[in-house]
Amino acid sequence: MMVLYSIKSLLFSRSLNQRALLFLLFLCFFNSNNASGEINKTERIIIEVEPFKQIYNSAFFSNLCMITSDGCIHNISGFDFEWGFHYELEVDKINIEFPQADSYSIKYELVRIIEKEKETVDLQFYNMVKLNRSLSSSEFIPAFEFTQNDTAIYFNEVNVLINDKDLVEILKANSSGYYRILFEVLDKKHLQLLSIRKVE
Repeated sequence: MMVLYSIKSLLFSRSLNQRALLFLLFLCFFNSNNASGEINKTERIIIEVEPFKQIYNSAFFSNLCMITSDGCIHNISGFDFEWGFHYELEVDKINIEFPQADSYSIKYELVRIIEKEKETVDLQFYNMVKLNRSLSSSEFIPAFEFTQNDTAIYFNEVNVLINDKDLVEILKANSSGYYRILFEVLDKKHLQLLSIRKVE
């Protein structure tokens, strides 16, 4: 009751300082409500998901994203992607009106898996990869992190077998630039690197 009385007294006060104080309080309340992002619109849709991922390149980083009928999607909350499987999903597509600086303006949440079907033929695909992707002159995020002589982890997500030692040397050389790399899906957790060619 006292709080309501205080606000009412500020509203009808002739004091410029008191009105300015009320305006500042309103701004603080508005900003605190929107600090974590306000949900603007939720739409339930059905999407198709391809059995492999592609590279998403931004100004500061590269990562893998799912290829879907709704475009490139980095993450679907509640969904575990497995390489080599086609999916049909029902998802909630949520548009964020005030996203944080380091987050996306759209997020997806899994409702249900309508269909999951394994690819029956040998699945090969190309990725255009930028090696030695730099955030600064002294720091880079590698697309391939080697664990053994013939095994690497691709963007910290999936294991890649590399049987050709010449291909291993190319990747370990950390030569900057874009490379067109051919992969084959072996199973849901392993890829095989078949060829690599620098794009001039």
